[in-house]
Formats: sequence, structure tokens, C-alpha cells
Amino acid sequence: MSRAFKLDAQRGRNPLKALARDLSAQYPDAAASVLEDIGERFTLTELGLAGDLAFTLATTNWIESPNSVVLRVSGQVTRYQDAHMAMRWTAMGFLGGEKSFRRIRGQAQIKPPIAPLRATATGNPVQTVAQST
Repeated sequence: MSRAFKLDAQRGRNPLKALARDLSAQYPDAAASVLEDIGERFTLTELGLAGDLAFTLATTNWIESPNSVVLRVSGQVTRYQDAHMAMRWTAMGFLGGEKSFRRIRGQAQIKPPIAPLRATATGNPVQTVAQST
């Protein structure tokens, strides 16, 4: 599996699909999990991301940390009066936790994938750095 992730997105999908086929007879849940993940696993590669930024975005830690701060802060409320009150407490949790947030590792590498993301959002895909090399 680790070798598949070192390949480009197109070639990396094939070994994972083969793995899922092999697993399907004895471990159907594991096979389904592998197939479910294939599209998401190669998103960073398709955007041309590598190094620290890709490492950071490949995990969920960078989003779970702020969410845990919000959970801690909003957990102090015993009864929400309405949805607006819940939104205010959530915002207060993010703003309060902002002091303890660190910069995303590799944040200087964020600018290159912005053009492909915008192009994908508008339906006009462009060639990424990884595809051109």
C-alpha cells in the first residue's frame, strides 16, 4: 500500500483496487474501506502538493485540535436557547482557541495549489505542478 501512495494518482489507484479485490472475499469491510478512500487519498498528489504541507493535510489533526477547543468551551453551556446562541458559543470557542493555534506546517506551499482549486471549482481544470514535471 505504501508503494501505491508514492506513485502518481492515476497509477497509484490500480494497486489499491487490486488490493480491494483480494480482500473482498475474506474481508469485505476492509475492501470497501480501501475503495472508499481511493479518491480522497490522491487529492494532495493531484494538486501537486508535497513536503510538509502534504504531510499536514494528510492527517486530521489540524482540524481536530480547533474542534476540541470548541467542544471544551461550548461544553460549559448547559442549555442553548436557540441556534444563534449555539453559533455564538462555537465562534467564541474558535476565537478563544486561536491563541493556542499554531501555523500549519508547510503553509508557505499553499499558494501553488490555489489556481488548480479555483479552476476545478469553476469547471476549468488546469495542469498542476506535479503533472507538468
